[in-house]
Amino acid sequence: MSPVSPWPVPDPLPGEDRTYGGGLYVDLVPAPTFGINCRKVFTSYQWSRLSRGIKARADFTCEFCTMPESPEQNMYHVTHERFSYDGASSLQRLTRFICSCRRCDEFTHFGRALVYGGSPELILWHALAVKNIRTNTITLEDVKAEAWAALELWKRRSAMKWTVDLSILAGTGLPVNQESLVIAPVVES
Repeated sequence: MSPVSPWPVPDPLPGEDRTYGGGLYVDLVPAPTFGINCRKVFTSYQWSRLSRGIKARADFTCEFCTMPESPEQNMYHVTHERFSYDGASSLQRLTRFICSCRRCDEFTHFGRALVYGGSPELILWHALAVKNIRTNTITLEDVKAEAWAALELWKRRSAMKWTVDLSILAGTGLPVNQESLVIAPVVES
């Protein structure tokens, strides 16, 4: 079976900030908005094409650690949606897409990775190696502290009600139901 053909994705997408949130860090989605993402807006086929287009514009190379995708070794990358958060307006905005290898994605979604059986030691050691590509001054304790600080930030953000803005999806060229681009979830008490 041949892979889904990539959707031609402009670099950047209209409204996308390709400089936002560069570098590998834990990027946890608040509990009230967990599950609100691009896969909910598009059909499975559309999301597959867009995701493949995002990976193609990065030459199927992880934008965090530079590891190339390797289908021969069953190593496929994922498309990470990076959100910005404005606490004053309670706005969670889809700001950019990143091509990520599975190892970097586990660190980015550290909490989810632990829930689904990821090895904390392997995840943290991979993140340490990636962070020390440019500098050799970061320690494993620094990476652990970053992960725990992200979990504390997640707790604070999870106590808030957010409006999710997915409006950059309108610039993908794929058909999008405009009403599905801004979502105000209800926080249950």
